[in-house]
Amino acid sequence: MWNAIRSDSEITVKETKQKYFLFCAASIYFFKRPDIAISAFSQSGVFVYGYRLKMVGYCDEVDKKNYLELASSLNCAEYIDWIDYSNDVKSYFENATAFLMCSEFEGLGRVTAEAMFYGCPVIGRNLGGTKDLIQDGYNGYLFDTEQECAKLKKKVVSEDNTTIIKNAQTFVRNELTEEVYGKKLLSVYTSIVTSK
Repeated sequence: MWNAIRSDSEITVKETKQKYFLFCAASIYFFKRPDIAISAFSQSGVFVYGYRLKMVGYCDEVDKKNYLELASSLNCAEYIDWIDYSNDVKSYFENATAFLMCSEFEGLGRVTAEAMFYGCPVIGRNLGGTKDLIQDGYNGYLFDTEQECAKLKKKVVSEDNTTIIKNAQTFVRNELTEEVYGKKLLSVYTSIVTSK
């Protein structure tokens, strides 16, 4: 049984997206693989069309310096925005072209589900909980390599993502809302109580 993420009433979608990819984590550290987000962003070349990469979350100064050096070596540092930790990421999701889940060790992936709630297509690593939430090409996109991630960024930029967004929101509506979770949890407790 999935964990509840948000209320059904919080499902939103903005028709017009801003030109950026979102990498978002409470803490941006190595296991979240911001290096993949940066490298794939560079490889995709979408910055020449005005797209940016927004890195939202706390990042240690030493790590940030290393990521900035990587971005500089890949000639994309000037197209990356670093934004400190935020309690309110809804507007970032609603406006993003797509959300990047590059983590190698992701459980449920609450942030992936939040992106789906807020109408943001997900480009996620084909591992862990991410592959449990995303059906590739149906309600999001999955990648195994940095090169595949770069190709998916180009795809999202060049195609209409309305169906992907609708399918993602149907999934979260049916599986991850507080209302659905409450009913499922009540059903479990009721079956325990009535079986005694």
